Amino acid sequence: MALRLGVTEAPNAPVGEALIWTLDKGLGPAFTPEVKDARLGAYTTLAGVMKDAAQASKPAQQGLLESFRIRSKRILRFGGSWRTLLR
Repeated sequence: MALRLGVTEAPNAPVGEALIWTLDKGLGPAFTPEVKDARLGAYTTLAGVMKDAAQASKPAQQGLLESFRIRSKRILRFGGSWRTLLR
């Protein structure tokens, strides 16, 4: 969804840093280097999966957008209103 909204992967670094900072402050001494490495690995994996899924859905999104454009042209050409498009 983030890519659909025009968000690139650039915000992932600050989000990851904020996550690590929050865990460090919240867990205190329990936030060991091992825990940090595990959390960074999990976050990196999750961010990668989300990015890949967003990239994979791009063709479907483009097809849906093109379908809507074609439908809207047809409806408006034959005197339909914009409300018809929302059905």
